[in-house]
Amino acid sequence: MPTDPFFDSICSAENIENTSFCYPYPPGNSALSYRRPRIMATASIAVVAIGMTRHTALQISSIFDNTPYYVAAVLDFAEAPEQYRFSPQNLGAVLYSLKPRPRALVTGTAVDEETVRSIEPVWEDYKARLGQDGIRRSCWVALSRFHGQPGPPPPGIADEIMRQLDAAFR
Repeated sequence: MPTDPFFDSICSAENIENTSFCYPYPPGNSALSYRRPRIMATASIAVVAIGMTRHTALQISSIFDNTPYYVAAVLDFAEAPEQYRFSPQNLGAVLYSLKPRPRALVTGTAVDEETVRSIEPVWEDYKARLGQDGIRRSCWVALSRFHGQPGPPPPGIADEIMRQLDAAFR
């Protein structure tokens, strides 16, 4: 059975008393096979962000400070190597791979209408599967539709993101 040398060294017998995130493995298991408890797993809502650049998409993480939302993944159109950039297939892979399941999607103001239309069937299929798993609430904030035209985010866009997410989840 493989082990995680880094985690095992941090959680060694001499360090475990001083390290709050170390949990003993059940007999016969290793760090790679043991699922450590998540803190506030039920209170946190994973968000996938799509933006022209990774930097731009990650800027929304700052508006999630002191909220139940967090950016779990980012897809971009320019910074990632070409095969890993946004595509409907890559979005589906990200949505179905993350655990806990993302419940919100935010697409940036620079995402054009054609791309937004290509996202719709992927998101709708994913939402249907979330419903089968007992997750009833989800939200897609399509900022280019709110903003009216692709381009840089206008003032107040953070408030709009929070307004739409809070309407869906609170």
